[in-house]
Amino acid sequence: MNTRVEVIAALIALVALLTGILYGLHSPSLRLIQQNKVLQKIAEMNDFWKFITIYMNNLSVMLILYVSSIAIIPGLIILFSNGVVIGSVAAISSKRVGTTLTLLLLVPHGVFELYAFIYSAAIAIALPFTITKRKSGLRHVLEKQLQALLYASIILFIAAFIEAFITAKIASLVTG
Repeated sequence: MNTRVEVIAALIALVALLTGILYGLHSPSLRLIQQNKVLQKIAEMNDFWKFITIYMNNLSVMLILYVSSIAIIPGLIILFSNGVVIGSVAAISSKRVGTTLTLLLLVPHGVFELYAFIYSAAIAIALPFTITKRKSGLRHVLEKQLQALLYASIILFIAAFIEAFITAKIASLVTG
């Protein structure tokens, strides 16, 4: 991300996500979490399939987020909604297992995952503005977008690896 428009788009995406997280923390929805079928299935898998499932799910979320964010508002709604789920999970989990363990379960992979989501939304939000400002042509802009999506998918790969293979080990070290 190197243009002013992309930085502004990233800040807008960040605000949408953080607003959702704060809303979820303030008014957690157990129903929203229970409706998420992917979360329920992942808990029952071995680490390798957990990793693959998490990565593929997050990759599909990223692509939907990217396409939706070109129109700006739909992408911001998706970010807000994901933020509500994260905030709800954090609020409910904190009451059940404590804040420290909740943070240890969410933050290590969440930093990478949320960065990738915000980044992909930001490049999509900036796309219409970038196309009209660039003199290098549509092909160059689209190549840069594809490179950015590849970069975000690599970040999601790292996040999924941490979530599937490392997060549980951190939790077991803390809980004994």
